[in-house]
Amino acid sequence: MRKSTLEYFIVIVLSFIGITACEVFLEEDIENDQVEILSPIDGTTTEIVTHTFWWDKIDGADKYRLQLVSPSFDASETVLTDTLVSGDKYEMTLYPGQFEWRIRAENSAYVTDWSYAVLNIIASDDLTRQTIRLRKPLENYFTNETAIEFQWDTIPHVDTYELRIYKGSWLGNLVLDTTDISQLLNRLSINELEESELWWGVRAINEKSESMFNSSRLVIDQTKPNQPTLEEPGNNATLTDTTVVFKWNSSDPQWNDVKDSLLIYEKRTLQDVLVHAGYYEGKTHTIKLNNDKTYRWLVKSVDKAGNESIDSEVGEFKVEQ
Repeated sequence: MRKSTLEYFIVIVLSFIGITACEVFLEEDIENDQVEILSPIDGTTTEIVTHTFWWDKIDGADKYRLQLVSPSFDASETVLTDTLVSGDKYEMTLYPGQFEWRIRAENSAYVTDWSYAVLNIIASDDLTRQTIRLRKPLENYFTNETAIEFQWDTIPHVDTYELRIYKGSWLGNLVLDTTDISQLLNRLSINELEESELWWGVRAINEKSESMFNSSRLVIDQTKPNQPTLEEPGNNATLTDTTVVFKWNSSDPQWNDVKDSLLIYEKRTLQDVLVHAGYYEGKTHTIKLNNDKTYRWLVKSVDKAGNESIDSEVGEFKVEQ
């Protein structure tokens, strides 16, 4: 019994080692590569507090680890971020002071050396070059809620913030212009906004200057997608292949961008049994089913805002090889 247990344990360990070795073998070796920092470059001195940290991507890298400290890695007092990023940009709002940031590429088996850059931010009450980082809602956010909380980053030397909301486009039809938002606040909740495509923006103001507006798109959509229609297999069809291709039509009356829930049931005497459920965007899906069975199927659509359509008509077919 002990020998059998030991053999089983050895097999498990060797299998794990084999899988790990296979992963290492499949991953591209990036250890000798170096991430090139594009912005802010080493030695940058500026009064701008909102920065987009930007670097050049490396072939074979899955993610990038970004670390930012103040004042430096040799004498770190504050760790401002330590994060993994899948893209090549990361935005942060800082404050006057000295900072150092570094970036490296990673995959499941290898990492590159760090690339370093020093950033100095000097104090200035001139807001003309500052940008307010918008935090929430995210860019191109879709929702079916009409009560929205808007959030942004605060910056130094500000007396008030101004929030504007336009309909249709930035500088389109003005929906809201809220001035004199306290310098201590970084959010404002607005209730009962109408279903529409909106642009919202925030700028900072003091006695001497004001920043430009930073704007973002938001869509409030409360309209349900159209009822899907079934195409294949045809209703009451008899199929001679257990590999079944399902096709249907779906759409949204405003944005034409939906995901579809495909539900397939095996017909039983007392109660149908769900045999497949999944979300798809291509309006088709192929599934292997059992022979000598009768099936029912339907489709329901959901849009980017979370609105659900009514169910399609229920289709029925047989599989008989």
